[in-house]
Amino acid sequence: MRHAVQRLLDDHEAMLMAVISFGELRYRLADYAAAEALFTEGLELCQRVWGEADFRTASTMNGLAFALLQRGKIAEAQPLMERSIELGEQRSPRTSLSSSIC
Repeated sequence: MRHAVQRLLDDHEAMLMAVISFGELRYRLADYAAAEALFTEGLELCQRVWGEADFRTASTMNGLAFALLQRGKIAEAQPLMERSIELGEQRSPRTSLSSSIC
């Protein structure tokens, strides 16, 4: 039974990574509406599967923020960008922007 559960989790992660990768592809093709939708779905899944503080969640959050910026949704993008930067700084404080300026 444990093996079946692990396989299901692995399949779920593979599907999640596919959603995020497709969001990145749509972004590179300048299909920002599709990228926004995919990153939104991906972010919700990331938060459930890996948690808020995981680097993959932060990266997906950043992707969504950039897609929103490209669509002129600055007010929606700003808190996502700030949070993804904050998560990145928590992960590696010595390489953060704030510590490199000081």
